[in-house]
Amino acid sequence: IKVELRRCFDTMRQGLLERLVAGVRTEVAGIKLRYAKHTTMLARPLTCPEDLDEYYEHARLADAEVVHVKERAPVLLRQCELLEDFLFEVPEEEYFDKFTLWGMPELVASIERAAKLAEGDRLKMIKLFKDKHRLLTGRLFQLEEEAVVVNTYADLEAALNNEDVVKAIASKLADLDEQVGLLEAHQKILAVTGIEQIPVKAFRAEFGPLESLWVLAGDWETTIGAWMGSSLNALNADRMNAYLTNASRTIGKLVKQL
Repeated sequence: IKVELRRCFDTMRQGLLERLVAGVRTEVAGIKLRYAKHTTMLARPLTCPEDLDEYYEHARLADAEVVHVKERAPVLLRQCELLEDFLFEVPEEEYFDKFTLWGMPELVASIERAAKLAEGDRLKMIKLFKDKHRLLTGRLFQLEEEAVVVNTYADLEAALNNEDVVKAIASKLADLDEQVGLLEAHQKILAVTGIEQIPVKAFRAEFGPLESLWVLAGDWETTIGAWMGSSLNALNADRMNAYLTNASRTIGKLVKQL
């Protein structure tokens, strides 16, 4: 009976220790994996605000891990010591996991050091942001001056040329609008305050009717030229009437907008 009880006890002891080992192994592996991910991400060079935004997210998650590890590391260390007290054979790799737990304070310190470096990168990016803001503001001012010249156009015979000019300005405004949108996203990431918004959208809305006017005038010149060069039999009265009706409606709207 004693032998049987001893055998049962050893079996239970072995089972408990194996479960303990499995639990320690799983949790330590999870901690190592998460820290490896965070420390790798936090060590990456920050070259643009998008990198910084991603960095802040990982730093936030890493901070949460720090709290968790500070609570669990001592518990896991005690469990490792318990395994040693029971002379349970622990694989070499898992034995070194114990030193990983002891080294967690250094990992925490590395995150704090990375945060200080990131702040330095943020200040550099803010300077670049302000330089880009001045550059784009200057571009909008130049386009506004070009639009002032367009306002003086009155020669319908130059409609095709004028159409090309307004289309070029509109294209530049669209590109500028895209760049300003990206700049505003960077402003949010970098938490920059006290910067005036570049009113490119408002100017695009203001320039839109002028662009439409000369695009219509250019199309009119092209269409009239095609009609005048065609024989009467080749002309379609219904299409001509529809074109003139739509053109009249567009002109009526533009008159109100201009």
